[in-house]
Amino acid sequence: MIEMEADDSQERFIKKKCLPGLTVCALLSGIFMIGAGSAVIVEEKTHATISTSLPIQRAPIVLLVAGILSLIDGIVWAVLLCCWIQNANFCDLKKTVAVLTGLLLTSALLALVAGGLGVDYSKRLKSKFKEDLTEKIGVYGKTGLYETLVNIDKLQKEDKCCGVINYADWRNTIYGGHRYDKVPDSCCMEQKHACGFEFELSKIKRQGCLKVAVDKMNADLLVIGIGGIVAAIIQIIVGVGFCSCYIRESSNQDEHRSHVHVSYRKSASLQENEYDDAAATQEGDASGTQQSSEKPAGEKSPESKVEVHRGKSKTAPEMQSEKT
Repeated sequence: MIEMEADDSQERFIKKKCLPGLTVCALLSGIFMIGAGSAVIVEEKTHATISTSLPIQRAPIVLLVAGILSLIDGIVWAVLLCCWIQNANFCDLKKTVAVLTGLLLTSALLALVAGGLGVDYSKRLKSKFKEDLTEKIGVYGKTGLYETLVNIDKLQKEDKCCGVINYADWRNTIYGGHRYDKVPDSCCMEQKHACGFEFELSKIKRQGCLKVAVDKMNADLLVIGIGGIVAAIIQIIVGVGFCSCYIRESSNQDEHRSHVHVSYRKSASLQENEYDDAAATQEGDASGTQQSSEKPAGEKSPESKVEVHRGKSKTAPEMQSEKT
């Protein structure tokens, strides 16, 4: 009965104090990581096709996976919490808490990895992207590299830029052929067929793509980096805090249970001693009664012998007269 009360107290502590906080943390962090990861993946899709030496999509993909795990964890927490509130205990509480807490900490670890990748990529981005962009612009229009042509055109349209540093970079490419008046049509303000041939300077985009693209990627990678690290820290604090509270509550329950067991044993031993003393007293009374009832009829008690002896005693004069 005592153990059942202790277990019930522990379950109430978990369900009322710990589970709501864990559920909210897992749901909110999961939604944030899924939103941030998905947004960066979509927004940096074109830049990722150019940046082949630095896999910038890896960080948001890892953050997206972490967010999915966290969201699943939060949904399961919420479902179990609702069921436990309705007193529907269909699973082992301790094992379920251990598994779901481990899933939350796994999500935090992945978010930490994504954050580290985001920060690291943002530091190396400029030099790597410049090399990749210069290489791809140099082979633009070359036979058999249609995919590169499409990717560069898409980049210049979306970022509203032209060339690496500026539009003049096209002069030293296969496509430009050392001409000063030839750029791809994707450099034009209003794209038309052959608008980049013998162009007017006022009708093309003169800013280079390197600065525009790097600024956008840096901002997105920092969102992944800082957001992932912050989300991971929050999840770790909540998860470790829950584990410490759970362990402390379990130890308190064990101490309470052992204290109650010791008190119960002491009271039981005292009652046992009292029962033994009472039994010994009753046994002594019974044996005394039995001995008195078993004495022979002619045998006299010590008191009667004393009385007889006292009755037969004589005075000194009488003893002297008997001698003479």
